[in-house]
Amino acid sequence: LTEPQHSSFARWKTALETHPTDRLRTRIDDRARVVRTGNRHPLANSEYEIGLASADYEMERMILVLQPDPTQQAALETLIEEQHDPSSPLYHRWLTPDEFGDRFGISQDDINQVVNWLQSYGLHVDEVSRGRRSILFSGSALQVERTLHTQMRKYSVRGQLHHANATEPEIPKALASVVNGVVSLHDFRSAAMHIGARPVSLSSEGARNAPSPTFSSGGAAYLSPADFATIYNVAPLYQNAIDGTGQTIAIVGRSNINVSDVNLFRRSFGLPSN
Repeated sequence: LTEPQHSSFARWKTALETHPTDRLRTRIDDRARVVRTGNRHPLANSEYEIGLASADYEMERMILVLQPDPTQQAALETLIEEQHDPSSPLYHRWLTPDEFGDRFGISQDDINQVVNWLQSYGLHVDEVSRGRRSILFSGSALQVERTLHTQMRKYSVRGQLHHANATEPEIPKALASVVNGVVSLHDFRSAAMHIGARPVSLSSEGARNAPSPTFSSGGAAYLSPADFATIYNVAPLYQNAIDGTGQTIAIVGRSNINVSDVNLFRRSFGLPSN
């Protein structure tokens, strides 16, 4: 890329050349701490509290959110603007997770220090994200309390038992420039907004004229790959040998899918397995 190609040469040049720097340069002293606000669930309050969480209660896949320095964040925002500007040389030049981490993530040395801090309290580090913006960790309620200086308690909400932190977490002040907060210190989960199917109430006149469908198996409906292709009008793509090869679609969810089922579905329509 050369300067004449785009008027905002300096902007995208900065976005391309940004890299993380080491920011954790002081000893991690747990006695000097800062509070990370905004990390409590609104339903975790005294109205619903029913006692302390068991010390051995297992808390899995909590997320420690890491934050970039201001220069990195500004460069990232610039890059996003350029990626959506059709006149920019960076238009639609997307980054892989590793490329994102190399430019806008936390430095490897800083991540190592945060990981060592978590592990020093007995917590298990499950994964460091490839973008180097978060760390997944697990451990017991007691370990979490000792690490983040919060209190884990039990709550009964609408007849369901939940566990959550009763106070905002605290982290060593030495980590404040890198650690933004903690996600999932509770097991409250959002519920689907849709309402399940319900029988239609018909008047006596309507009941006499209502259709009486015949189902092959109860009231269940089944879809085959061909049905999918018709409903979503992807048959023309298949006919032109466009089957998604080389493309990636990310679907956010809370549970793992059974990949073998997906591959069986694709094979039944003559598509390659992933």
